[in-house]
Amino acid sequence: MTRSIVLLAACAVIASACTNQKTDAPTDSAQLTIEARSTRADMVTGGDVLVSVNAKKVTSVRIGAASRRVDFTVTGDGTSTGLVTGLPEGASTITVAAGGDTASLKVTNHRVSGPVFSGKQLPMTVCTTDQLGLEPATPPTCDAPARVNFGYIDARGKVQPLEPGALPSADAKTVTIGGTTQAAILRIERGVINRAVYDITTLANGTGEAGGAAPASGTAWDKGHWNGRLVYRFGGGCGTTYGQGFLLLGAPDPRLLADGYAFATSTLNTFQVQCQDIVSAETAMMVKEHFVESYGEPAVTIGEGGSGGAIQQLLIAQNYPGILDAIGPSLVFPDAFSIAPGIFDCALLRNYYASPGGADLTSDQQAAVNGHLTADTCALWQQTFVPVIDPTKCGFGDGVSLSGAVKSIPGLELGLRTVPADQTYDPITNRTGIRCTAQDSYPQVFAKDPATGFAERPYDNIGVQYGLKALNETKITPEQFINLNAKVGGFDIDGHPIPDRMAVTEKSIEPLYSTGRVVEGGPLLDVPIIALNVYTDDVSDIHDRFRMFSLNERLKTKRGKQAPNYVMWTRPRSPKGNLLAQLTGSLSVGADQTRLLDEWATALKADTSKDPMATKMARARPKAAVNTCFNQANEVEESGPAVYDKPGPCTDPYPLKDDPRTASGAPLRNDIAKCALQSVAAAAKAGMYKVDLTPEHITRLKSVFPDGVCDWSKPGIGHVKLGPPWQDFSESR
Repeated sequence: MTRSIVLLAACAVIASACTNQKTDAPTDSAQLTIEARSTRADMVTGGDVLVSVNAKKVTSVRIGAASRRVDFTVTGDGTSTGLVTGLPEGASTITVAAGGDTASLKVTNHRVSGPVFSGKQLPMTVCTTDQLGLEPATPPTCDAPARVNFGYIDARGKVQPLEPGALPSADAKTVTIGGTTQAAILRIERGVINRAVYDITTLANGTGEAGGAAPASGTAWDKGHWNGRLVYRFGGGCGTTYGQGFLLLGAPDPRLLADGYAFATSTLNTFQVQCQDIVSAETAMMVKEHFVESYGEPAVTIGEGGSGGAIQQLLIAQNYPGILDAIGPSLVFPDAFSIAPGIFDCALLRNYYASPGGADLTSDQQAAVNGHLTADTCALWQQTFVPVIDPTKCGFGDGVSLSGAVKSIPGLELGLRTVPADQTYDPITNRTGIRCTAQDSYPQVFAKDPATGFAERPYDNIGVQYGLKALNETKITPEQFINLNAKVGGFDIDGHPIPDRMAVTEKSIEPLYSTGRVVEGGPLLDVPIIALNVYTDDVSDIHDRFRMFSLNERLKTKRGKQAPNYVMWTRPRSPKGNLLAQLTGSLSVGADQTRLLDEWATALKADTSKDPMATKMARARPKAAVNTCFNQANEVEESGPAVYDKPGPCTDPYPLKDDPRTASGAPLRNDIAKCALQSVAAAAKAGMYKVDLTPEHITRLKSVFPDGVCDWSKPGIGHVKLGPPWQDFSESR
């Protein structure tokens, strides 16, 4: 089924997206030009593309030798814009004529079901269209006709369905537009793009129908209220379900709806469905293309979302620039793979604490070794996301001891079991089955181990001295430190605890960095970022505060100064805070972040000077876009570039802690997957140990670490330069 779904903006719309690949072919005339508007010309999808021609009247359009009728709209600058349909799959040439001149554009059209640049598609075992209000569908494309429905936001912030012409209930959230207050009635277009169910949500008819009722069935969207901005939303979690998925996000903020913002998202932009940022980027690009062709070209597109939603925003902005013009990551994690070692460390450490050798460590000592404010933070990591190391766990909560409250999250039950048992990997009965580890869901990144046929695992703990900070702060004894490191062990390729530590090769690590799976900066430095930490370390939440500062370290300039595009906000948790909303990344963070990012990105786009990007970024930055901490009433407690560098209301209530790797000596950047080694003797001589160790202690440490201990001052093994943006994995492994 053909559907207008265009890629992310074209060269004319998003210059940064085209810095490494030119999409417009040379024209036949120096006077007439044609360019793709809705997407890069080499990444058209769905058989159509929005083009612009620098002429008021286009006399003919051809695809190859075949003529096409195209209705063009003339804009104020004399440019004609029109949707060219009927493109064949693969490469073709669009030729336009005007005033005796001609111009040509080479395009490459891809199927609406994908893929475009993500490479060979992952298995799709379960379709959920019927559970999301569409017609039933079948794998692998899971396609179903799009529908437009209406709804309203209830008092709990949930979207409730609303029949055409019907009135919402009395508890509906309201919006005020032009002095008139009315129910927040939504127009929701839902369909299938790139095998995922997408949503495009706007305020119905801008100001709604008379009496606050839903518009009549078939009523076209009223563009008059749209402010020309798109908020692209990303859902949290990190799962490997291999299903079409579900949507974890709550309703859009009514204040932003009243401002005229449009919203878009997709089930494959919900990281709990598939923790795969390349597929997420491709899906966002295709959904945005459809938005451009069906609704209009956004002046700016702003990212929104927390937890796994933050990861997606950061990696998409770094690796596929142009999809998002500004991002608002909340509950910040930089990326999935650089934080994963500390997550799996939690499981290893908790296994040790449960053993006879580790049972003497108190809860406070465990917290010190783990690096967290409380020992239970590791417990929550183990309970929720450690299962992604197990190839048999295909879905959030599958085989994991989660509370009933977690399992009752609307839509989440769709992810509990998505791969049929007879298709799931089993080490004995089905070794060729689908493996549900994080690395197995990235076949375009990680090569297969010839010995096992499974994706090479990028997790290594050789030389990691667990509890080093706790030892140096005398919170644990040398005996406890040595025993812990002697017994902590690792996991085998199937996620089972083993006595030996995990060792991987340099070659296994390199793809993490070269393909951009670790946030390093690059094009990310050209995008305004307002990161938000809602402080919940004291309730053992996994969204620990130090992640926001870890990202700050990665984005700092060569001189060690904070990047001009990065702002950090802090808010206290609500006394009625919802830990489930934190876990799923669906916590409401208000409208201020989006509005300010809009102002920043708009000013940045308007700056057409040839000044360096850092200069333009700083010049465009609004005064309110500064490091800030807020109180419970969302009032500013203190703001300024140095509020996190001194005692005060932005630091004293919010102690900055660690994770197991930084508590073992890793730098705050925390982006080293495999550390360089130095001998125990060299480490001792350099002053690594701040307590007195006897010769016997040193001898035992040498036995525990025969190859040496981590030298965190050196670059990590396999840490290569970030590759170019817009990497195409269609020819990958």
